[in-house]
Amino acid sequence: MVGKFIVASAVVTILATIGASFLPIPASWRGTSSEFHIPFIIDTLMACLHICAALLFLMTLGAYKQKMRIAYAVVSGGLILTALGTLQLAVLDGFDLMDSPWSMSGGVALPFLLASLAYYAGTRSYGKLVGSTSLFTRAALVIPVVLLGVVLFSLLPHVAVPSEIIYDVSNGILVWSLLLDVTAAYIVLRVRQRIGLHYKQALTWLAVALLGSSLCLVVAVVQGVVDPNRESTDYVVNILATIAGLLWVRAGYSFTRTRTY
Repeated sequence: MVGKFIVASAVVTILATIGASFLPIPASWRGTSSEFHIPFIIDTLMACLHICAALLFLMTLGAYKQKMRIAYAVVSGGLILTALGTLQLAVLDGFDLMDSPWSMSGGVALPFLLASLAYYAGTRSYGKLVGSTSLFTRAALVIPVVLLGVVLFSLLPHVAVPSEIIYDVSNGILVWSLLLDVTAAYIVLRVRQRIGLHYKQALTWLAVALLGSSLCLVVAVVQGVVDPNRESTDYVVNILATIAGLLWVRAGYSFTRTRTY
């Protein structure tokens, strides 16, 4: 069943990315055809990968008790939020809506903010269920520290930007996501040390997926400091985000295999 699902997901992903390449260019678009279609193709690919990973995690729920199911469902929710966030970026950029109230108010980053919170909440719940006593599973400590990191980052010197508020909000959410993703990866690695051999490979891939997402965020954060216009390394971020999506699919697949080891 899992093998058929992977094949079907690959077919849907290919068809979706091909369809994105044929989207009509709106009359208001001021760039080239490739500048319009390539972001759509990449974002569609990333969205499909994250949705596929989410469904793979959800396919394993029947093998676990209720509290463990909730933990995995929350992580899956984070993946779906990431997929929705990537798709909205392509729509907003392609249809010249980056100056809309939704974008200017920071709403565009809301799915990513909630996704990272979901990754942390899910892995924290999982860690506590298996008896982890790490300080990183204490939300009352972690969340204030992450918020402090966001504030401190906003104080770093940077080149001039058109809007300081928009700059601080967008980069603050990147830092928020980075710190929570790294924390979630650390919790998973700690749990891996405590859990039986049956789940070690799946947890290894889950940690790798979280670290892959973290690496993408590191590049985006650095880019936000040295190149606030986000033009010079956009493709690097997109490539890393696509690789992270593949890692999430591999992690989800590993969890489906825990029932057959």
